[in-house]
Amino acid sequence: PRTLAELALRVTTTAEGPSLPQPVTLTSEVMATRGTAGERYRATLAKADQRLLEVRADYPAGAARLAGTWNLDVRSADLAPFTLGRPLPTFHVAGNGTLEAQTTLAGVHVAGQLTGAISRLDAWMPALAAVEEVGFETAFHVIQQGPALAVERFEASLHGTQPVLRVKALQP
Repeated sequence: PRTLAELALRVTTTAEGPSLPQPVTLTSEVMATRGTAGERYRATLAKADQRLLEVRADYPAGAARLAGTWNLDVRSADLAPFTLGRPLPTFHVAGNGTLEAQTTLAGVHVAGQLTGAISRLDAWMPALAAVEEVGFETAFHVIQQGPALAVERFEASLHGTQPVLRVKALQP
């Protein structure tokens, strides 16, 4: 037990075809390293030099929990070559935040903010063809402790050409 210094898995997926001017490659990587200072974990999804998703966490030696960060920046164009010809709505989602977990995963904290926009919803449901672009912003802090889920902070808004919905939790 605990004799590995590094464990990594890298998966490269390439899409090519007549509708693509050049092949498109997505790379997924999951890595865990262990040194005298502790353990480090990382998971990424990248396209060329652009990180679409990155989760990093450190577990210092002797600590009771690991802590890290997450970043997300994904567009529909990044994933469309891999949908096997199925149409996607047009979207862009970006955000970042923090995460913290007990080593047993009995307690997990996730906090952050997301912003984005989605349009062409008729690609999923033709009945939504009349819906124009919808933008959103959200900020949150969620804690899972055993079977209980607590919302410490939550704010969200949806808007088209005018505001549609705004939700804010006034207390945890």
